[in-house]
Amino acid sequence: MYNVKGALATTLVAALLSACATNTVSTGEFRSPAGTGDIDSSSPGTAESYSYKLPITRNGATEERMAYSFWSGEWPMPIIDVSSDTSGTTKISGYTNLRDPKTSDKVSCTVQNGLYHPWSENEPSIINYYTLSAVEDFKVLKTITHEDSVYDPKTKKSKTIKMKIPKGSKIVNVVYYAEGYCGATVKIGKTSRPIDTHCSFIYDNKDLQRISKEGSFSEQWLYMKCEEKDSSGKNVKAFVRDEDLLSQPGIKKGCPAEYGKIQGAQYCGQN
Repeated sequence: MYNVKGALATTLVAALLSACATNTVSTGEFRSPAGTGDIDSSSPGTAESYSYKLPITRNGATEERMAYSFWSGEWPMPIIDVSSDTSGTTKISGYTNLRDPKTSDKVSCTVQNGLYHPWSENEPSIINYYTLSAVEDFKVLKTITHEDSVYDPKTKKSKTIKMKIPKGSKIVNVVYYAEGYCGATVKIGKTSRPIDTHCSFIYDNKDLQRISKEGSFSEQWLYMKCEEKDSSGKNVKAFVRDEDLLSQPGIKKGCPAEYGKIQGAQYCGQN
């Protein structure tokens, strides 16, 4: 049975974005992923929790999607048990990229046994967790004010930050955290800043107009460090979708023990 790493992953992401909310940054400072398969690249000093857009190809069609480095939800699922009850390794298969994974991109990937989930403390081969979702962008029709309570680690107190968002601005890259909270980027002129807010501030706000097309899309991926080496002697890295990993031989579903704690399949009344 394993405990969550400090605060719950979803709460941590929200806290990270809140802490950044007082800083105005130019759009050029935001995450700028490199080539195919390098979703985890970023410019120096860029917070890894920012959401960003990527061209994603599925079934031959390419569309812009949101990408962010966590799994959403109050109880993120699934919990993936890779022989966590024994030491050693397990061979899985993944892809060298997740933007347009083809058969030619498939790689064998030997990973350390463990429980793979954002709450896990036994995930030795994980590099990161990613979610891809539909783009959610909005235009501000009338000047509005956003209020946010931000924790200041220096004073150890929370303070209310008010931000006026003028007509014509945009609220883009909206993603869901948990417990009714969302993250987004506010674009005012040439500047951008991240916010976290009640999702209702965006979705129930009559002064906002959706400018992205309607539609649903959601995938969760794991980015894994493999035991195999490439031609330069570095560890191979592989992306594997959660449901794909669960379908591979010997991989089982774990389950929650309680909020923030997970356990292996042997404790879940299955198999």
